[in-house]
Amino acid sequence: MPLPTILRKLVVAMMVAWMTTPCSADSWNIPSEATFTSANGTWRLVIAPRPLSSQLAYFENKSKRRSETGGKQADGGSASARMQQFVHGRWKEVWKGPLLNDVAPVDALVSDDGRAITFDNWHSMGYGDDTIVVYDPAGRVACQWGLDDLLPIVYVDHLPRSVSSRRWRGEVSLDPDSRHARVPVALPFVRPDTEEDAPTRTGDDTVTLGIDLYTCAIDPPEHDAWKRAFARALVAQEQSRAEAVRDTDIFRNPLVAPVVDDSAAWRRYLARVLERITESAGAHLEGDDIVWLDDATSIDLEDRLSEACGRSRAVIVGATSSHVLLEVTAKASADIPKGGLASMPLLVVADAPTFASAERLLGHTGARIIHVDPSVPIPQSAKNLAWFASMEAERASEREERLSRALKPRWWEDE
Repeated sequence: MPLPTILRKLVVAMMVAWMTTPCSADSWNIPSEATFTSANGTWRLVIAPRPLSSQLAYFENKSKRRSETGGKQADGGSASARMQQFVHGRWKEVWKGPLLNDVAPVDALVSDDGRAITFDNWHSMGYGDDTIVVYDPAGRVACQWGLDDLLPIVYVDHLPRSVSSRRWRGEVSLDPDSRHARVPVALPFVRPDTEEDAPTRTGDDTVTLGIDLYTCAIDPPEHDAWKRAFARALVAQEQSRAEAVRDTDIFRNPLVAPVVDDSAAWRRYLARVLERITESAGAHLEGDDIVWLDDATSIDLEDRLSEACGRSRAVIVGATSSHVLLEVTAKASADIPKGGLASMPLLVVADAPTFASAERLLGHTGARIIHVDPSVPIPQSAKNLAWFASMEAERASEREERLSRALKPRWWEDE
């Protein structure tokens, strides 16, 4: 079954550039009602998120492109807001209506004359053409931007990111005139070993964009600061290209085991083995599917096998030595009932004698035990190669579409 588009695009990003930007895990709570008040205390924006049944339901439904993603429809399937003014000792509602955001904005500012500006989308900061939206005092959309409208694509593509979001900005604020918003924009991520020509991080981690809430004009960053920041984006781009070539070669060519005693390298190797042998490139692999044993005291394999009873999902295991692998396997298999792992593929990375011993220890479990000899290169499967070719084409097409899209005036072309 083909992956939903939203998941396939995530996989492409990970496959083509394994380490292009720092990609860390993140956590989002279900959004709740939030209130944002103007500096003079006379205006407030009360934002009501679209109700969600759960994060899991939200993403399951989003991957299926359902309109009522993750919960009940509210105000046309988007967040909603109420703008209120403090008049004669009480809050009076000036307008009420939907926001452009699907679930909720992440942040907002309110001016002293009742204008509002919202930032980002829940669980997807830096994505969407409603990354920044300005609403006039009557609640009408005055202007909106996606990051491709605000910054060059080469800059956007190398912003720091997490699994779900681009970590593209710092804390936003309004000038004392309450007319201009200030948005600190993060610098592109550059790996330390190639950072000679880029600015160092000594507290100067952002450049600042200004937004005029009346005219929607963009106030560019200070010239020299922007010049240094954009140079950093170009360094990141070259680094990314080199890494993409390297990782494409790794994907296409026969896979060889690491020659160094490095746990992280061996875990990456196990993940790639699992993709090749199960022909699952592009599928979702869980960390629990991959077990690397650094020492005989590890309980990782024991946990994985006990949790795996009754499921068919593959697990791959390797270890720093034959002794460690066999000692841990003996302990882990002892509590597995006969046939308890029936139909579960269990890939064992070891030389032939060690594998034979492990196979005997695990024989009663009913698992489908598969030998992976680390001394033998593993070719990529035709299925995975076809998937990768289609993902490369889709990625190229998407980037071409982004580059050709009619954007708002590009202030950076005058810099």
